[in-house]
Amino acid sequence: MNTALEYAIQETVKNFAKSKNLVLMPKSLTAENGAKAALMGEFDIEKTILCPDCCGNGCGECDDGGYIIEMVPIQWDTIKEIYKKAVEVCGDTEGR
Repeated sequence: MNTALEYAIQETVKNFAKSKNLVLMPKSLTAENGAKAALMGEFDIEKTILCPDCCGNGCGECDDGGYIIEMVPIQWDTIKEIYKKAVEVCGDTEGR
């Protein structure tokens, strides 16, 4: 396919997607498409753990509660699995 035709097709698809409030995204997240660098470390979950300073007895570090909240990053494989499921559920490969 020639470059001018490819460009015209890409512009048509982008304009259609924009008019329907859609975005064009890859089917999978990879290092090659820039997703890994962009998304790694972006998502965390809170995990309540026993305060390591007082072993749950209460101290200044845990405001006498015995526990602290630790932020744990979501693993890259988990991010990819969530994205894959979103593509599977929301992706429209049949033009609906």
